[in-house]
Formats: sequence, structure tokens, C-alpha cells
Amino acid sequence: MAEDPTFEVESRKIIFFDKQEWCPTQKIVNERTYFSFTKWSRQLVRMMTGKPLLLASGRAAESGSLNVPVIGKILEARQSACDQALEEALKVEDVSGDEAPVQPKKKAKKAIRKAAARDLHLLPEVVDVSVGEFKLSVLSEGLSTGTIWMELRPENLSWLKSCVDAEEAKPRQKKAQELMEEFTCRSKGKWYNDRGAAVSWSSTMGWKILGGGGEILWTHEDRSRMDIPT
Repeated sequence: MAEDPTFEVESRKIIFFDKQEWCPTQKIVNERTYFSFTKWSRQLVRMMTGKPLLLASGRAAESGSLNVPVIGKILEARQSACDQALEEALKVEDVSGDEAPVQPKKKAKKAIRKAAARDLHLLPEVVDVSVGEFKLSVLSEGLSTGTIWMELRPENLSWLKSCVDAEEAKPRQKKAQELMEEFTCRSKGKWYNDRGAAVSWSSTMGWKILGGGGEILWTHEDRSRMDIPT
């Protein structure tokens, strides 16, 4: 017999800016708080640009946008830090016991593969990165996706806003319009639309949205969630 549900109370940090407030998805790692966002996070778009995120066709000029270079730079910095951490982790695995490693014969240098979501168990949970001269901490979680877990600090948010203000948003690509078409369930746990975009769930990545070319446009931060997010 299932147990009766109980109430739980947790503390959450709230971001305040001007007259706006936002309680983002967050988690505590090593006593430091990190929050999750993508360039499609509506509340963050409004805070950073002063405009709402409008995805409807023909409203791009009225819409706020975080499709700016700094977002890509954060993702690249996280990828680079995780690549380096993975390389170090694989070196440790190659050395066994107290025996000195056998010197391999000279051959072409093997390319180190990029770190991916499947490697998270080998990576540190927190990585320190630099974007230009600014240093910040992010989680390795979200690797291989556009989701960023950034340490929730006022100086990080101020820096991000200064970058957004200084950079010109890229024109909205047609791929964003793929999400506006109606989705139809064509197989268990998978929905598609006429533009080729897909919504699906897997045990390794949870809920995700794929563009017509198979690229990951969005993932849900709670990978264990099996019910359909709304």
C-alpha cells in the first residue's frame, strides 16, 4: 500500500532585478548554489533584454533574445574544461598497480575524444572556466546540451547582462520556427511535427527536443522525470 504523501519545505534563492523576480531551477553542490538556464529561458530573457521571448512567426523584432555569442562562449569553455578533465581521468585509468607503464612504440598521436554526457561519472561535478577575462564556475552537468548550470552569484548575472547588452543577437534561424508546428505522437514516447522536430524521452537524457537535423535544442533539467513536462 502506497504511503500518504508528506509536505516538504526547502529553501530557494530568488533573483531580483528591477521589478522582476525569478526563482530558477537550482541545486546546491559543495555548499554553493547553481541555477539552470538555456537561451530559451523566458524569465532570464526578459531580465537580460527587457523584452519577452516571443517565438510566434513574424514577431522576432519584438522578441528578446539570448542568441548571443557569450552563451556559445560559456558552452565552449565548459566543453574545453571537461575535455581536459576527461583526458586526465583516462590517463589515471591507464596506469595500474605500481608497475611503470610500458613505453608504447612510436605511432601517430591518438586524438583525444570530446567529453560527452556519458562521461559525467569521470568528470568533476564543478568546473572553473574563463570567458575572456571573467572567471566563473559551472557544473559539468548539461554537457552535450545547451543547458548551463552557472553558480548563482550577483556578479555572474551582472557580467552576463553586460555581455548581452554589448553583443548583437543573431537573427532568428528558421529552426526556431520548427517548435511552433503542432506535434503528433507517432510512437511510444515520441512526438514529431511536419518540420521534422521531435520530442522524446530516454532513460539517459530524459525529455529532450530535437531539431529537424537531429541536433539537441533543449533538455529537461530533471532527467529522472518520466511524466510529460508542461
